[in-house]
Amino acid sequence: MHQTRTAQVVLHDEGIVIARIQEGAKQSLDDARVNLAAAIAVTGGQRRPLLVDISRCLPLDPEVRHYIRGASWSTPSARSAC
Repeated sequence: MHQTRTAQVVLHDEGIVIARIQEGAKQSLDDARVNLAAAIAVTGGQRRPLLVDISRCLPLDPEVRHYIRGASWSTPSARSAC
C-alpha cells in the first residue's frame, strides 16, 4: 500500500490496483501524477488493471479528469478503469 497526499493506493488480492481518492480531497494535476506513480510502484512493474475511485473527493478540474481518463494513464504497468 502507498499513501499519497490525496489517495490510498493498494494492489488488491485479485490483481487490481485501486487508488481511492480521500473524502473531500481537492485533486490537482500534480496529485494525479503522484497517484499514478504510486499505482505503478505497487505493481512491481507488472501490467495491472487500475481503478481510480473519485466518488468521495471534490469535483475534478477538467485537466485532472482528462489526465485520469486519458492516454497518460496507459503505461506499461497501469491502465485506467475509471
